[in-house]
Amino acid sequence: MLTTPLQVLVFSAPNCESAAPFVDGIITAFQGGGTGYIAGADDTGVPVWEYTEKPRQSVKDVLRGALHTLAVILLGREMLDEQPDLIDWLKDLIQQTTGPAHAVLIIDLDRSSRALTRTASAIKPSQIFTPEQLGEYAIRPTVAGLIALRNAIEVVSSGTTKLTSKLKLFVSHAKLDGISLAKSLSDLITSLPRFQSFYDAKDIAPGSDFRQILQDGVENSVLIILRSGQFEDRPWCLQEMQWAEEYTSPYMVVDLRHALIVPPARAVFENVPTVWVPDGNQYRVIFIALRESLRCRLHLRIAEELEAKDPQGMHYEILIRRPSMRGLRRLLGPSGPRTPIAIVYPDPPMTAADNDAAQAYVQALSAGSVLTTPQTIAATTLSGGVP
Repeated sequence: MLTTPLQVLVFSAPNCESAAPFVDGIITAFQGGGTGYIAGADDTGVPVWEYTEKPRQSVKDVLRGALHTLAVILLGREMLDEQPDLIDWLKDLIQQTTGPAHAVLIIDLDRSSRALTRTASAIKPSQIFTPEQLGEYAIRPTVAGLIALRNAIEVVSSGTTKLTSKLKLFVSHAKLDGISLAKSLSDLITSLPRFQSFYDAKDIAPGSDFRQILQDGVENSVLIILRSGQFEDRPWCLQEMQWAEEYTSPYMVVDLRHALIVPPARAVFENVPTVWVPDGNQYRVIFIALRESLRCRLHLRIAEELEAKDPQGMHYEILIRRPSMRGLRRLLGPSGPRTPIAIVYPDPPMTAADNDAAQAYVQALSAGSVLTTPQTIAATTLSGGVP
């Protein structure tokens, strides 16, 4: 039985009108659907539990439900005055989530947090946000959802060394026709509480090793690719995508092209999410970038747990995207592993025809190695079958 990598707990007072939009924003961030600035995405698969009263289980039992927990507390006077049992439970929760495996986020709806922090000393100022810190009234639930996603990424990353835990959004663009949106998007990212962007004009000082800084930036970031008409004609843009493939860095695409006829792609854009912003909604871009980063980290945690439980002790090479033939060649070529490995890419599995071709190629490069997904492993290898 595999442990759920992440669960999200959302606490609010019953029938609290000021909390309701934030609850919706946070649930939409993880479960998709919804309305507003971050509407329309699919479900991340992360279980979200909503509480308006004290949970029946103890704090320890609730935390055992997943490897990592993000608890979001929508704190207001109604909760403090009318739900003392829930407040006591939350104080216990805060004391038990001080380590890297779990995290607490508090939205202080009416500046009531002092009443809680006086008796729950483990709360840090960085864990508390007031609505005013989240921007204009209409976007506050959206920003709360984005902050919850970012915090979830950080807490899940505490269990793996495969990807950096410090989230940075790298805006990759062609200056000839992408600079306006790139600058605007970078400014929006850095305006969000505790968000960081990488934007070459601001983050590369004159006289620096331009190539090395860009390479390090791609390796330690989520790449937001502004696919304008000139993007694929710019060598540095293509180089940044190549580095993202080599480092298995998460990336997503914002399609800005307007031409009625476009040539074949010169870069690998398949198997990554693409968004459009005809309405100018740049929050959608940040939202999808965060979800792609979270998806990668959840996949890593699941695959690492499977590797630890593998009855054959096989080494896993964990990929965050479905591999291309070029990627398999790079992984298993002359300088590749000398013993068979399991190459684990995210579900869903390839189609039968693609899988047969890819498996044959893997065998030709490294006899005994397999190409598989977490669900396939869980359904076969752990139960005594063959992946």
